Amino acid sequence: MAPCVPPSHCPCSDLRQIALRALILCAASAASFGILLPDAWAAPATTTTTLTVTSSGSGVSSVASGTVVTLTATVVSGSTPVNPGQVKFCDALAAHCEDSALLATAELSSAGKSTYKFRPAIGSHSYQAVFVGTNSYEKSASTSADLTVTPTEVYSTTTAIVSSGSPGDYSLTATVAAPGSRAFSPAGDVSFLDTSNGNALLGTATLGTAMPEENFTAGFAASVGSYAPSMASGDFNGDGILDLATAIYGNGIVTVLLGNGDGTFTEMSFPNFGGSPWGIAVGDFNGDGILDLAETVNSTLGTVILLLGKGDGTFAFKTYLHVGNNPLSLAVGDFNGDGNLDIATANTTDNTVTVLLGNGDGTFTTKSTPTVGNAPGSVAVGDFNGDGIPDLAVANGGDNTVSVLLGNGDGTFTTKATLTVSDGAGEVAVGDFNGDGIPDLAVPGNDSVAVLLGNGDGTFTLKSSLAVTGSVAVDDFNQDGIPDLVIVAYNTVTVLLGNGDGTFTTKTSTNVSGFNAVGAVGDFNGDGAPDLATLDGADGTMTALLNQLMGTATATLSHVSVSGTETHQVLASYPGDANHSSSISSTVPLLTTPVVTALQLSSSSNPSVDGNAITLSASLNPYSYGSLTTNGETVTFYNGGTSIGTGTLTSRVATLNISSLPAGTDTLTARYPGDGDFTPAISNSLAHMVLPTPVVTSLQLNYSSNPSLPGDAITLTATLNPTPRAA
Repeated sequence: MAPCVPPSHCPCSDLRQIALRALILCAASAASFGILLPDAWAAPATTTTTLTVTSSGSGVSSVASGTVVTLTATVVSGSTPVNPGQVKFCDALAAHCEDSALLATAELSSAGKSTYKFRPAIGSHSYQAVFVGTNSYEKSASTSADLTVTPTEVYSTTTAIVSSGSPGDYSLTATVAAPGSRAFSPAGDVSFLDTSNGNALLGTATLGTAMPEENFTAGFAASVGSYAPSMASGDFNGDGILDLATAIYGNGIVTVLLGNGDGTFTEMSFPNFGGSPWGIAVGDFNGDGILDLAETVNSTLGTVILLLGKGDGTFAFKTYLHVGNNPLSLAVGDFNGDGNLDIATANTTDNTVTVLLGNGDGTFTTKSTPTVGNAPGSVAVGDFNGDGIPDLAVANGGDNTVSVLLGNGDGTFTTKATLTVSDGAGEVAVGDFNGDGIPDLAVPGNDSVAVLLGNGDGTFTLKSSLAVTGSVAVDDFNQDGIPDLVIVAYNTVTVLLGNGDGTFTTKTSTNVSGFNAVGAVGDFNGDGAPDLATLDGADGTMTALLNQLMGTATATLSHVSVSGTETHQVLASYPGDANHSSSISSTVPLLTTPVVTALQLSSSSNPSVDGNAITLSASLNPYSYGSLTTNGETVTFYNGGTSIGTGTLTSRVATLNISSLPAGTDTLTARYPGDGDFTPAISNSLAHMVLPTPVVTSLQLNYSSNPSLPGDAITLTATLNPTPRAA
């Protein structure tokens, strides 16, 4: 009989499917010997996924900005609707359906349909629906569906201009800025005009790709209750606008804020379901297409409370689920491949993770309680070894470690690695920071954030340690396709922009009062840029920080010259496009020839004494011309042909303090190198006398007789120390 092993060149990348295909081989081999295998070994059925894009019930390929659009995925096996299961709605143009490219994950209904309702950003988009597969049904993906979102207003622009180079060969660069994103930015040509010559056209240049920059500003704020440790976002009333749910530890409630679509929220009244909620997560736990809530109750009798959404922003109590002691954090995923959402909680007191398997109706069964490190306070889900089965990363604050638990596909887990993070392990966040399709980890500690890159087998390598700490969230805040980090701590928001290789660049650090932790990330005002909802855990204040993206595009005109004898004032003029207004820059001066300069050198003391400090001053004339200036440029000082130091020009003068000039007569000069607009200059030659350091002497008086009689001759002797040397 042929061995029961997977094919050596199986094209399926999902190891769960590989294992099932191996069982098919085994079944075929067994059948040839008349052996019957259990039905559970049957091959997963193939599926087909389709995607439609609608608005107000009608199919669309183009909508105006602000329009709510619905993506509907239909998954069938033959003609049979597939249920249960999850569908990922993805940016079809991204290399991997993860991070910001993953728009949403939704449950399949009994009709085999999943929907995602949202307001897409301005620009051209391509979407895809991916059925993630279950033990019973194979994974499948839809073809892409395109959508164009057009603006409903003309956006204002600002234009700036800078020059570089030298007379006869200048380069002019215009920067046009407008609210927007990489996909929606000013386009077209910029004209460069000589205002000193009747606005004569010097040339035109085409704007390049916009480079958006994030900028968080404080907006809506509300008191949501006494001590708010965590928050989650989701569309709880089905209007396509993100809402917020906050666990209120002090009041024992969950506060729901329904989004108004402009970054403001309306608070819903909510009953007290008991306990002291700490962690909160969102998922459709009963498969009705409406988001539900799961919250941990922080107590020695650990509990998860399940609240089923009614579809109008209110919730009904479903059940209490018993977990380990003092659960602080929880995460959601399909851990046993049956298509139903499951829950994992990090239990701080007993150092375990409780895995609750969903039954698809809002009830759960405890499956396993793997042991992790000391005082686990945060748990996150990711496929860390690429087998298609969700794994867990658990931050253990008590021993500064991260436990990596690999899913076995049945709701149990095997510890793969225990990562030591020297600076602490306050929480853990997941993102693909180097673009290799393997999830990585960001772990904030006491004074820094450790970035750990996944190796693809469940192990990780420390890539960088970022000198900032606080509560962390992952998203693409500048929309360049690379995940970024935002760190919130003590009224400060720090944005770390991903470089795409696992390193980050600190972009902004903004002081805004009223918060100390990340609550949730999402597009709360419908402009396509991820915003922040922050929490002040002490007084229960929620603050919305809106990400006001500014898209900037540049155009450069090279080899520009002007003629005549006077300085020419030149500007950049952007005529606008269909969606952006026109704007004109201020002027910059262009010279016909460089400004001729002269340099005068002087000393604060001449002659000076060897070892005493003196100040050499070099004065450049002229040091400015119109808006052109030499401020900040360098002058070098010389003794003969040897450099003795440099000074920086400030309002004409560069200085050098020096005490090391050799004794004797020194020949000093200063040199200005020029900069294209100003000619180089060499100063006058300064003969500087340095006198030797005076020798300190003493005089000793002696006499030949003491006492002496009147009339006696005595000899007085004066002795000079040290004895003068012969000339």
